[in-house]
Amino acid sequence: MAVERLVAQGIVKRYGAATVLHGVGFTLHAGAVHGLVGHNGAGKSTLLKILAGAVAPEAGTILLDGSPVSFVSPSAAVAAGVACVFQELSLLENLTVTQNLFLAREIATAGVLDKTAMRTAARQHLSAYGLGLSGDEKVAGLPVAQRQMIEIIGALARNARVILLDEPTTALERAQIDRLVETLRRIAREQNVAIVIVDHKLDEIFAVCDHVTSLMDGRVVLDAPIAGLSRDALAESIIGQQEAARLHKQPGAGGSVPTATPSIARAIPKAEPILAVRGIGASRGLRDVTFDLASGEVLGLYGLAGSGRSRLLRTLYGLEPVDQGRMQLRGRPYRPHSPRAAMRAGVAFVSEERKANGFIPDFDAVRNCTLPILGRHAWAGVIRKQEAAQEAESVLQRLRVRGNIHAPLVRLSGGNQQKTLLAKAVLQRPAVLLLDEPTKGIDVGTKAEIHAFIRNLAAASGVAVLVVSTEEEELLAICDAVMIMQRGHCSGQRCPVDALDDIALRRLALDPAPGPASAPQADHAREGAL
Repeated sequence: MAVERLVAQGIVKRYGAATVLHGVGFTLHAGAVHGLVGHNGAGKSTLLKILAGAVAPEAGTILLDGSPVSFVSPSAAVAAGVACVFQELSLLENLTVTQNLFLAREIATAGVLDKTAMRTAARQHLSAYGLGLSGDEKVAGLPVAQRQMIEIIGALARNARVILLDEPTTALERAQIDRLVETLRRIAREQNVAIVIVDHKLDEIFAVCDHVTSLMDGRVVLDAPIAGLSRDALAESIIGQQEAARLHKQPGAGGSVPTATPSIARAIPKAEPILAVRGIGASRGLRDVTFDLASGEVLGLYGLAGSGRSRLLRTLYGLEPVDQGRMQLRGRPYRPHSPRAAMRAGVAFVSEERKANGFIPDFDAVRNCTLPILGRHAWAGVIRKQEAAQEAESVLQRLRVRGNIHAPLVRLSGGNQQKTLLAKAVLQRPAVLLLDEPTKGIDVGTKAEIHAFIRNLAAASGVAVLVVSTEEEELLAICDAVMIMQRGHCSGQRCPVDALDDIALRRLALDPAPGPASAPQADHAREGAL
């Protein structure tokens, strides 16, 4: 019988008058991977912070290998053998891999650092988990997938008995996710470690976890072994019976991502493009990018890491320069030199890095949304703030933002922060909306709401939407067609979503020259001169 490594009992957490966790309890077994799922705001992050010593509960007990523990800080939790790897990785980018692995536990002899011993130990740890690094590399130059593994290796090197992972696959590509899943199962089995993984992607939960606990409104609504558990049952536990009845599985997505049935059918794009791009290139990785985007259309852009997807959106928004090629917006030359110029031309952008680039944390949701539209509510030099706020509140309500929209935005859950960013973009009344990973790190229920909103926005308002996503299921759920980007190049060839599934989409991204042979039903982009 598996050893009970950590047992949480009756965990209660309140913030003022609001109770976030209502007597939550669950058990982690040594050598097993345990999934923790739930809607945004369900209490997952709060529970993780309590287990990691970052937040103190009002009530409840935690047993570690049968002994009661109480962590006054994350360092106390690490010392006891409980380590947490959050979404925002804690590695110091200006230090080497070795320095990060031995930070605050350096090997020294007679007060002198033994750099050779630390470098040797670091290489052994890195090699054991398939990272071909010497340990002398600066963390700043490493991809996210390697940084993620370095954090996990660092926890193991500190003799962690419990490792808590907060959405570790959010910024990873499919192949990287597959490798991480395999590695996590290996770590749990070989090191006899209990691993908790917070994840919104049901496919990943079923691929890596032995057991799963689902929270809703701070309460455990499902706690069961993965064996014999259906995707329907797990999805229902996350989004609730009432919401589950409103959702359906998207064909071709393997049943892994429930999506809302849009109340408005897919629009048929007009023949003339609102945005026409011909052969644009840039010194920072774009080459001969050509495509058309029509009003009322939702067009997906898919590719592997480093393909230039996000860079293209930043270029279209004026964040990066265009060195060659031509663009037209609404039939006029378009070459934005700044985001301000793009906004004035009718282009809005939602960045994938919402915390770094999307909002001002101490401003509330309403104030964040009104920042780009204050000029529209000015008269004779006076800004009518109440009028602007009412417009923002109306859109926030349409997006079903949950929580206090008049409190600092940082207090809202990640999904509600993302909805606020989408509202901020929509309030600009754009002709073209650029979305970079619009549901990154968001639970399936909130994701379904955002998907439906995007589809309805395009169909009802005629907004042209260009979506970048690493999730094949997402593109298939909301797009009319998908384009492939490889090594900075996009030919503009369209693959209708009806002719695709997630496997076919991945194959197209890997094909060195995707074309009619790979996608026989593809609709070729118009090649006429501007």
